[in-house]
Amino acid sequence: MSLKNNSFFNFILYKKEVKLLISVTVLATLFLMFTLPYGYYVYSEIKGTITQKLLANPNTSYIYDGLAVKDLTNNDIINVCSKYLMGQLKRFSFTQIIIMFILPITAAALVMGQDRNNKSIDLIASMPFTRKQIFFSKVIAGLAMCIIPYLIILIVASMLRGMFSELSIVFSYGLIFRWFITSILPIVLLFIASIFVGTLVSPPLGIMSITPIFLAFPIGLGSLIYLNLIIFNIPFEYGFVNFFAESLILMSPAYFAVYPVTRHTVSITLMSPTMHTIIAILFTIILLTFSYYLYKKHKMEYSNELLIYPQLERIFIIGVSVCCALITGPLMYSLFFNSLLAVIPGYALGAFIGGWLARYLVKIKKTG
Repeated sequence: MSLKNNSFFNFILYKKEVKLLISVTVLATLFLMFTLPYGYYVYSEIKGTITQKLLANPNTSYIYDGLAVKDLTNNDIINVCSKYLMGQLKRFSFTQIIIMFILPITAAALVMGQDRNNKSIDLIASMPFTRKQIFFSKVIAGLAMCIIPYLIILIVASMLRGMFSELSIVFSYGLIFRWFITSILPIVLLFIASIFVGTLVSPPLGIMSITPIFLAFPIGLGSLIYLNLIIFNIPFEYGFVNFFAESLILMSPAYFAVYPVTRHTVSITLMSPTMHTIIAILFTIILLTFSYYLYKKHKMEYSNELLIYPQLERIFIIGVSVCCALITGPLMYSLFFNSLLAVIPGYALGAFIGGWLARYLVKIKKTG
């Protein structure tokens, strides 16, 4: 076999994936403009307002953010006005959190789902590309197009700091770069996790629907376990159950993604932030390895079904049934005035609904 066929990368495939993702990248970049660049705009507007009021009425005690403006020095005014801007650097804003989840999931669904139709299968089969080249071209293109929006904002923010000397009082280049790193690490993890789901689920909409469930499943399962233990008055504050629930949360890619926001409000004591990051990176590598293995092994004739591997159908049905049962049990408990007699029928009803729904989803995709 030639060196070309042994390579991990093919530029033709890479260009094809980039063209597919360019619109998503542009939209993400535009939305990210509402972070640091918009933060500087807000900073300038507030500073201008305070300065104008101070110049117009130098002896008037104009109050802003609980402080008397006439008593503020120029550096004090800069610090007061920069709160919104610093908030974009020190924690994830709502815009960043939304993009952090939507961008990698959408990118993975597009690159993994586009080849799941008969025309694409026939085209790829007729070309001299290996599975390795196809898979890693998708991964590299997807990661690049997810990181580029943040790289653009990094450059824009650095240029703004260089153009306006007073911003050197507000933040350093190192702080901007730290924002960049802490922003793209969750993006990489969420993208690889979405790629993993894409090796198991066929249609793009299926990938986009099931990926959020996969990302948050450990958190959701841990919460459901807690909820059901409360019904039966089983203590969970200490011991194995608490350890198991916390471990589930730490295993969740979704938790790692929002960890900078939740670490001061969520009681997780099993490991330090540094160790948690290391575990997340290792988890990403493991997911990527499994994804590549599954992508090499899956058969193209299953590409039109919801689940690429038929063996997963039973696991999917059981999983949906159990989760629905854990939801409807507490629901029936609360509806029937906290009666334990309603819990077991609630479990049965939830298992029935979940099993029927899972079978329906699998069946409708097979016959669709």
